[in-house]
Amino acid sequence: MKLKKSCLQEFEYIYKNYMVNQFPKCELKPYKEFCELLRNTNNYILYTLSKENNVVGYTLLYIDYNLKFIWVDYIAILPEFYSKGYGKTFLNKLKENFSDLKGIYFEVEKPDEKKQNTLRRIKFYTTCGAKKLACEYFYPNKNGFIPMDLYFLPILSNEISKQDLLKDIYSVFKKIHSKYSHIEKVFSKIK
Repeated sequence: MKLKKSCLQEFEYIYKNYMVNQFPKCELKPYKEFCELLRNTNNYILYTLSKENNVVGYTLLYIDYNLKFIWVDYIAILPEFYSKGYGKTFLNKLKENFSDLKGIYFEVEKPDEKKQNTLRRIKFYTTCGAKKLACEYFYPNKNGFIPMDLYFLPILSNEISKQDLLKDIYSVFKKIHSKYSHIEKVFSKIK
């Protein structure tokens, strides 16, 4: 299995053929916004996981080397490779490649019995060692915000202080959500 930094051309294919079907519309940024982030935001990167030159998964993430964390904006395994252990392999590869960082954050939909995928995702993250953080979190989008849960997968740090957590979230808001004029208002709701 190979973790590879990918280009904008690969992103176009992934976005049009997979992302639009794999993520709720309210959580998905517009295509042009992704392109701007990939072109203009330091450390906002598309990585793919490949097996024998076939992409099996992808992630868009922001790496803050100053504060020493990874923020997974989106991560998915391609549908034809579901339930084969690639998700866990993907997370392990990220941990191996970024072993000098404190950990990885994930924004996760709140559990909903009517949407089994929400329960499946939570089980996946917790099985891989991620812990739900004790904070009220909101994902900013063009219409305002969406209440979500925030999970943390440790690499170097098992615990995150509330102060560090808020610094990390603020860094992410300023880098990958800066397009929205209401991010300060959304940030002020996080407790």
